[in-house]
Amino acid sequence: MAKKKTDPLADAVSKLTIDKHGLDDELIRQPMLFFDMANLSATATAERDYAKEQLGLKDAELGSKWRKKLEKRGERTTIQLIEECVLTDSVHIKYSEKYIESKEYCEKCYAMKESFQQRAYMLRELVSLYISGYYATSAMTNPGRKGSGDVVHEGNKKRLTETRKANQRRK
Repeated sequence: MAKKKTDPLADAVSKLTIDKHGLDDELIRQPMLFFDMANLSATATAERDYAKEQLGLKDAELGSKWRKKLEKRGERTTIQLIEECVLTDSVHIKYSEKYIESKEYCEKCYAMKESFQQRAYMLRELVSLYISGYYATSAMTNPGRKGSGDVVHEGNKKRLTETRKANQRRK
């Protein structure tokens, strides 16, 4: 039985989530996750560039083929006519579609790489919240429990918001 090939991008999406209660593990995993995405992005860029080069080479071959074909028939050959013949040729269309697919995948990989950079920033912010005691309240440690912990949680949120606003005013 053949192994089913998984899409690295689909796999990466699930790795974007952060377990705020396991920040130590998340901080340890982040560099390798980012490296994997940067590597995938670089590979996708190389594949896109290769597909573009192949399209250009194939177009040159097709241009030559069409020029000879038209001259053999005794038809007048113009650059515009040859370009039209090349652009409508099924071989050009096939290579063009491959290039467009490669380009789309490359852009998705780049966006995912950016997402992992954003994940690193979010980890930094979550660690700051942890250090400030944001997760120490009973509402945060026991999210299913309602009651006084909710009041403490809201108080912490308000305090942190006021601190951020004060810091922004100072800048």
